[in-house]
Amino acid sequence: MKYQPLNDLIDPDVPAADAPPVPVPEPEPDPDAPEDAYVIGRPGKMVLTLKKEEEGDRPRAWVKPVAILSAILCVALTIWNISRFAAGPTPTPPATDFQVRQQLYLGVMKVEAYRRGHGVTPDSMHDVGLASPPYAYTRVGPGKYMLGIDLQGRRLEYNSSIPMGSYFGSPQSMLQTGGSR
Repeated sequence: MKYQPLNDLIDPDVPAADAPPVPVPEPEPDPDAPEDAYVIGRPGKMVLTLKKEEEGDRPRAWVKPVAILSAILCVALTIWNISRFAAGPTPTPPATDFQVRQQLYLGVMKVEAYRRGHGVTPDSMHDVGLASPPYAYTRVGPGKYMLGIDLQGRRLEYNSSIPMGSYFGSPQSMLQTGGSR
């Protein structure tokens, strides 16, 4: 007995593995079809009449002007975007004195948190996680340090021998956001 796959029972168009290929006959042209008929599909069925355009199928009068305006707007925005891209990024505004002081305060807070947790000041600013370009750190002793910051040409230094409250003011005023001071 020969094995017959299940798909042969479902789809008779699927040939068996050992069956020779079945040639597909070319459709015969229909002698009754008009000259302007379109062939649809493989069996050669033809559409004999085309649907005529009716009054309700026409585009509205406002569609064409809106499409033209949309195309003009797209071209104008593309030109604007390309010119902005070619100009490069906008320059960063210079840091205010308050922003420099605020960044120094945040750096001092990191060093103070390290000092409270470990009992001594860190050996380097990398122990605290401060970046090297804007910050400069010098350890003066086991409990004393100097921290400086240089932001866009504005330099400010803090010496830990001065109490933070007298140098920076209240934490609420230092941690305020918004507005330039």
